[in-house]
Amino acid sequence: MKIMMFIGPPGAGKGTQAQFLVEKYGFHSISTGQLIRNEIAAKSEYGSMLQDIIARGDLVPDNILFEILEKELKTISAQGVPVLILDGVPRNLSQVEELDKRGLNIEAVICLDLSDEEVVSRLSQRWVHAASGRIYHAITHPPKQPGIDDVTGEPLTQRIDDTPEVIRKRLVSYHAQTEPLIQEYCNRANQLNRSPQVAFVRYDASRALEVVFQDVEAACLSWFNL
Repeated sequence: MKIMMFIGPPGAGKGTQAQFLVEKYGFHSISTGQLIRNEIAAKSEYGSMLQDIIARGDLVPDNILFEILEKELKTISAQGVPVLILDGVPRNLSQVEELDKRGLNIEAVICLDLSDEEVVSRLSQRWVHAASGRIYHAITHPPKQPGIDDVTGEPLTQRIDDTPEVIRKRLVSYHAQTEPLIQEYCNRANQLNRSPQVAFVRYDASRALEVVFQDVEAACLSWFNL
């Protein structure tokens, strides 16, 4: 199973682009954000603690994050998935080391660039279908009927961390902890004797979702011989 990941600030469209690939090519996407929201919704042993962490805009501790991730990986390991997309992990260099130690080799990385101002604008107008993780935007990607999921007809909601104050706090964490991963994977891509080789590209995520997907799709077609 090949493993790829998206890097980018919150609201850059990582989850949406991953979903496009899932629907068109049968990839499997693991969004740690969605896994965390599932834990909260299920009122698991971590549920209330995770809800408090997310509401503050803080990051989930690594030990809890990887425990949740490992549980999901066990579920999909025997399904014959051609490509696994990681969304939301790794988010810092220590998590890169943890993935390496676990033998989870990321072979392809797509970086989606978006300014802080656009992030705040996008997320404050973002709506989601909680059960599936489908994402809509009031302006750029609205549902067919306001406030209603296109597929199920169920009501959409806003995430508890999609307020301007919390978004700006999340951006501070992103710039300090996650942004260094861009250089890390760029360096790995340039190490020609590295095995497995890492492919790396970056795109302007301020464009329309469909336009960005054309670039994402072309990269995947090249990397994975689809």
